[in-house]
Amino acid sequence: MLLGGLFFALGFSFPVNAQNEVEFGYYSATSEIGKETKVADLTKEAIRKCNRSLAKQVGTSSIEIKFSPEFTDEARNIFTALENSVNETQKVLFPRRVEDVRFYLLQVDEIPVSYKMTDSVTDREFYLDLWIFKNKETLNLSCNKDDKLCDSVYKTIPHELTHGAIEGLVDHKDASWFEEGLSNYVGREVSRSCRSSSISDKFDENIQKVTLHRPDIRNDLFSWNHSSVGKDTNFIRNEWFHYIASEYLIKLIIENLRKKWR
Repeated sequence: MLLGGLFFALGFSFPVNAQNEVEFGYYSATSEIGKETKVADLTKEAIRKCNRSLAKQVGTSSIEIKFSPEFTDEARNIFTALENSVNETQKVLFPRRVEDVRFYLLQVDEIPVSYKMTDSVTDREFYLDLWIFKNKETLNLSCNKDDKLCDSVYKTIPHELTHGAIEGLVDHKDASWFEEGLSNYVGREVSRSCRSSSISDKFDENIQKVTLHRPDIRNDLFSWNHSSVGKDTNFIRNEWFHYIASEYLIKLIIENLRKKWR
């Protein structure tokens, strides 16, 4: 046990006002450098449409999914997947506490490139996730290689929960390699444990090795600050390389420790 445009899009949640609300954002990189992407605020639509919910206590965390009545069956399946994901995340991160999860399931006619929503905090912090879709056929959790819903439930959520679990243990500015590397590692481990289909990680592992062996990435990995902002192609590519190299470094450290503990 151990205490995811140009190239990619970023999904995350963070406190807007620690006393009363959190925000989820999915911001896609723009195809035109320097041009801002319009962010659609889906808060009112999500709260209005998603008026049914399922909730459960999983270990020290509570999970909740909010949805429209016509998607009850799909919501139940996703809820079970969320339960498994949070449970496995707790096992990997024990004894650190894993935050609660609130997951919105929202159908829209047109999916915006970038979007956000906010929700109210009750008595303790939670990770907020908004999943938007056009057709319910995409909610089957088939967990093929490019299944984005599976990636969200089994990789992105464990990744973000790891950030919350190690909050206060590391400096966000000076330890990006450790924080992001560990979060990616936990996401991959939970995904490997929970997905029913067999997914080969051979390609991903090769990318990790090649990335870490690049002198320019390796030499500045420990001074990398993932909070830096840039929009040009090289910046985005190098950010991705740093994420992958960090994960592989964490993997090597953990594997080495396991050998010593045997």
